[in-house]
Amino acid sequence: HRTLLADRDKFRSSFGPARIRRDEVSLSEPVGEGGYATVYRGDCRGKEVAVKVLDSGAGESTSNFSAEFMDEVAIMSTLYHPNIALFMGVVVEPGANWMISEFLNGGSVFDLLQRDGHSFSTMECISILLQTCQGMNWLHSRSPTPVLHLDLKPQNLLLDRYGVVKVCDFGVSRLLAGSDASVVDKGRLRGSLPYMAPERLRVAAYSTPSDVYSFAVTAWEILTRKAAYSDLAAMFELMTPFEFFNHFGKVVAEERRRPSMRRLRHRTLRRIVTRCWVHEAEDRPTFGRLIAWLKRAAVRESVPGVWGQLFWRRHWMTGGSFETEVPFDEWWRALVTELYGPSAVGFVSDKLEACVRAMLCEQLVGSAPPMRAGCVTLEHFGHFCAWFAQGVAHRDAAHHRLAADSERDTLTGSSVSLTASLLLPPIEDAAHILDVCQRLCTLEVGGYGSSPGDGAAYLPFHGNISATTAEMLLATRPPGAWLLRCSTKMVQFPFVVSKVMRGGAISHQRMRFDSDTCRFSV
Repeated sequence: HRTLLADRDKFRSSFGPARIRRDEVSLSEPVGEGGYATVYRGDCRGKEVAVKVLDSGAGESTSNFSAEFMDEVAIMSTLYHPNIALFMGVVVEPGANWMISEFLNGGSVFDLLQRDGHSFSTMECISILLQTCQGMNWLHSRSPTPVLHLDLKPQNLLLDRYGVVKVCDFGVSRLLAGSDASVVDKGRLRGSLPYMAPERLRVAAYSTPSDVYSFAVTAWEILTRKAAYSDLAAMFELMTPFEFFNHFGKVVAEERRRPSMRRLRHRTLRRIVTRCWVHEAEDRPTFGRLIAWLKRAAVRESVPGVWGQLFWRRHWMTGGSFETEVPFDEWWRALVTELYGPSAVGFVSDKLEACVRAMLCEQLVGSAPPMRAGCVTLEHFGHFCAWFAQGVAHRDAAHHRLAADSERDTLTGSSVSLTASLLLPPIEDAAHILDVCQRLCTLEVGGYGSSPGDGAAYLPFHGNISATTAEMLLATRPPGAWLLRCSTKMVQFPFVVSKVMRGGAISHQRMRFDSDTCRFSV
């Protein structure tokens, strides 16, 4: 075994970074700039790549590389992980010190934050943070010399075309002598000031927890879409760089000030960020622990209700795995088995299955984050629970259905009376989730007409459609016509009645389902 390890290390050291000839690389437009290099879009051996070109003033020749460039090449050539930008090789020729890595055309997380009109869902934010932690955990777990990134920020989190997050830019990274070792900055302090941990600002010894602090500030900016410590920017214009560094260090390291938590509305994520930027480095969690916390937070923040959270965790968060989307057929079997037992899978109405499939796999395809066709995402399962599982407190082992006679419930809106069979079976246990769904998907009262007979051939329940789509469907209908649809915007009011008023205007009224009275109310 020792011989194999020795041979492996010898092979790696002799192999080193892949050497690429300069004439194999062509450069096009610049896509970014760093402290000592410019990054270009390029082509290498027929593959689109990113080329980091050492500025002429930073390095002189092949034998006299810039120390930072040499360190970055040495570190990146040993890192292989789906959430770390892939190093592909290096050009080492007179006048050309270039580092070649994969080109990521999704831009950076910082670019997304600056883009007007782009909104992050909770799950999208958690996904970015989780992937960042997975990449950073790989760096910190490197043996025998862990890697400190030391410049973790939204600008250094790149995205590929599928939304996969890649940690990049190891220009200021350091290697630790061991998992318990620490280092002290000597000479020029490298990194980005708003993301520097207090111990670095004090020029004291630091280790892996410093990256965790940087992650906390990065997470805060992603979750709030604000720049951390932006209120101090005006001071920068009035001070010399040295004066501002001392002032910023006093604010963060001595006064222990942090960005305001009022902007963070998610309690679980707020606690995670707070734990990561505590003053004492030894009290910060590891990235390995953060991965576990964020997985639980993803379920808790995306799925309302304890039953739904436990259901997803039981089926797709076991043995270290964590799935954020699963094939509909797999999800449907698990759901029916959970509610009624394995023998019921083939006996559930095909019409009900088709209705649920349409709501979760077709009508939600355009939402973010994008999902594979025919899959149920964790976020969409959360919508399903908001629509049909409100009031579920626990799972009852009973396999019976509660039969209830349809009653007529009257909803009165501005000068138009709306009548429908909206009295549903009481949800006393999880087994009745599909009862609620079944009643809505097969609701056959006059949904489009002003009288039951006028629209009896149509189903008034249309699942998760937008207000615009509802208005198109009702555009040619007479006053009194209506339809019922789901909403993903407000958990407290998961349903909306869209109806034609007198004069032809269409109104939209949110509805709440009361599990105690088993009624919908506007």
